[in-house]
Amino acid sequence: MSYYGSHNPPPLPPRSPRPNGNAVVSPAAHPNQNYALPPYNLPPSQSPGYPSAQSPNDLTIFPPPPPGPPPRNVNSPNPNGQYSIPPYRPSPQSPVNAHNPQLSSHSPTPHRPSSTVHQESPAVTPFSQPPTHTPANQAQSPSTSLPSYQGPVLSTHPATQRLSYVPPPVTPQLSEDLEARFQSLTVENPPAASAQRPASYHAPYVPQPRQNYQPSAPAPPSPIPPVSQPNHQIYELPVESQSKHRSYTEPSVRSLPAPPPAVTSCIDNRATFATDWYWHPDAPEFTICSRCYVDHIYGTRFQNFFRSERFTDGKARVCRFSKPRMKECLFESALATGSLDSALEWMRSRPLIPDCKGMDGVKGNAGIKWYRAKENEIPSFVSCQACYEDRILTNNFVVHFEPAPQQPASDTWACDLAVPFIDKEYEDRGKTNDWINFVNETKARLSMKPCPGHNKSLTYGKKWFIPKNGPEGLVLCLACYCDQAIHTGEEAKWEAADSWTRQYDKYVRCGIGIFSIKMAMASGHENKDFSTFWTAVRKLSNEKFCEDDGIENGVWYTLSSDPSNFGVCAGCYVAIAEPLNVSRFFVRKREAQPAGTKWRCCFSVAHPRFRQFITQLLELYHTHDLTSFDKFASVYASTPVCPRDQDEKNRRWYGWDDCTICPECYHDFGRHSPLAAKMDLNNTLLETNRMCELYSPRMRSLYKKCSEANPPDQVPLLEYSAQRRLVWAQTVPQMRMMLFRARMALNQQQVLNATSSFYNNMGMMEEITMPSLHTYSAAGVGYGYANMNLLQGAKYGQQAMNITMNAANGNSVFIVRQLEQQWRAVE
Repeated sequence: MSYYGSHNPPPLPPRSPRPNGNAVVSPAAHPNQNYALPPYNLPPSQSPGYPSAQSPNDLTIFPPPPPGPPPRNVNSPNPNGQYSIPPYRPSPQSPVNAHNPQLSSHSPTPHRPSSTVHQESPAVTPFSQPPTHTPANQAQSPSTSLPSYQGPVLSTHPATQRLSYVPPPVTPQLSEDLEARFQSLTVENPPAASAQRPASYHAPYVPQPRQNYQPSAPAPPSPIPPVSQPNHQIYELPVESQSKHRSYTEPSVRSLPAPPPAVTSCIDNRATFATDWYWHPDAPEFTICSRCYVDHIYGTRFQNFFRSERFTDGKARVCRFSKPRMKECLFESALATGSLDSALEWMRSRPLIPDCKGMDGVKGNAGIKWYRAKENEIPSFVSCQACYEDRILTNNFVVHFEPAPQQPASDTWACDLAVPFIDKEYEDRGKTNDWINFVNETKARLSMKPCPGHNKSLTYGKKWFIPKNGPEGLVLCLACYCDQAIHTGEEAKWEAADSWTRQYDKYVRCGIGIFSIKMAMASGHENKDFSTFWTAVRKLSNEKFCEDDGIENGVWYTLSSDPSNFGVCAGCYVAIAEPLNVSRFFVRKREAQPAGTKWRCCFSVAHPRFRQFITQLLELYHTHDLTSFDKFASVYASTPVCPRDQDEKNRRWYGWDDCTICPECYHDFGRHSPLAAKMDLNNTLLETNRMCELYSPRMRSLYKKCSEANPPDQVPLLEYSAQRRLVWAQTVPQMRMMLFRARMALNQQQVLNATSSFYNNMGMMEEITMPSLHTYSAAGVGYGYANMNLLQGAKYGQQAMNITMNAANGNSVFIVRQLEQQWRAVE
């Protein structure tokens, strides 16, 4: 009979009846360490018989042992009842010192017995680091050390009373290699029963298996003690090994049913598309996306505590589970203690806190509470209450923060913790309690100039970064390099372009200001894999740039249904669709682009429906369901955007001559009414100036009221629309003219200020190099100027000041305000 590894003699059967429990050989006899514990309290095995036809990997009886030395004594059970049979070795081994600290460990406290199901895969998992706790009634001895065994293993399954043979690996591994490979695998003791008052949401003790369960080793204690303060509660983040692998859930051989369907990524930004959401009945406003539920809650003792529903009401929702305080602190603690009370308290209070508004900022009348560093140690640094609760409280640095003064209503403040570099610095420096370097790095980041965005910028006096190995043309400004490259492991692939700092005639565009590159970079951060980013930018360098006004003779992609007027350029396809893993939903466009014409990409920031298409793209990314995207593109890609209160010529209209409706408003609202059948205009082309009347909520309410009349009557709608149009003609054109004059004056002022600065600089240089004994003056400007250049600069400065005073006089502001109030009264 041959089997895997049959070149070695088969393991020897026991020579005497097996005692109750399991036995393990002494390390002095067989120095193998860190091998997994067999199931605890197994029943006695049956005596082996003689060989018969059976699977070599599942032996119920064994062949007689081959000739060789007598077997070792394996019938000395250890306190844990472990039982193991060492493989036959032709040569004796040298004894091992039982007191060697590298070879001794303590047996973990045995788990509560539970029923198991026989599986054909290896029944046990190696331990890398056995727990160091020893029960009080169990002395430390070498016999408690488990050997790192790599040969054939005999394990008994209580359900079948059969012995399973597990073949050895082809290439033997060293104990150090095995220990390194399985460093994060361990099973800790279940939580002990507490003598305190039972919690209202205390789950039963019996644990449930986790999806893709991988136990982890207990982490060493943190070298930094938590800092306590009377008014602050610090939530310590678990170490990385504990956050990735749960160590408090007992493994079980029972398999869970297939997990519920989930989105591809956490919905950490507000979304309105139809998808499944989860929530706890006691905290219904704390919504959890299906991705976070499947990854973190499903398979735990709390999986049945949450309800779910697919919402199709179009209301904006966001997942609140993914923030560090909830995911890495409160829920980890709940799993360890079996109680959701602390997490539920936070889940009820968190929806009452306004969400972070990001780096765009918010006015003081938004009612957001702010925090800052104590004694203003970081000048101009503020954190919103949401980031303070979600992030700052999870770090020992919380003791360095205090409430900030109240924000003035007219001021705009932005949360600085929303800056990616500062957020990552706070997380990393907090692990080592390095507050000084965090302060220095934050000051440096806040002092940097903001990214110029989509516009080109002069390189002189600024620091830029370029990739060492290309592609050529990819550039990052200093702020974007800190936010997007540092703390990613990709820093070595970038280098500073020092020569650009001294060039006066070089203009570049920051790569993050290009939407397609920004999306490719975001995909790299999301997946923690930047190979897709580098692949995307190298492909992008070979495609035509997505210009705001369109691309001529380009390569275009579309959906399989090929909606009219919908197209994505090749650059956006390789830098957006491919990194987001949705490229399979796009195909090459069959229609050829006419020569000499320009098509505008639907993913271009200059496209009038850019935000709507990107919203549909994100839904496609999360759900991998093309239905919504295809339906939207089929209707709106060829529908002009509503002009609202702007006059438009040569456009198609619906409705009546006194109440014109654009195609978009007709499709969204007008066509569902009985009045649609009474319209005089039905996609009719009008050459005269017209405006849409149905964009206004007031007009839509009146339209609905007229539709619900019995019989439906459009006369009140037409009468009000004619009066509204008359008020518009008396107010809106005048306001626009006054605003146009103000903008022209502002542009003229900027030109005059630039000219004044030029002459002032020339005059100062002349005064230094060629000083004059005379002074110069002019009426209305003043006297005492050292040269004519300084006098000319003063003249231009005076003109700029006069323009500002005329444009910003109170009379113009009052008139515009009065006209606006008249129009808003009927709009």
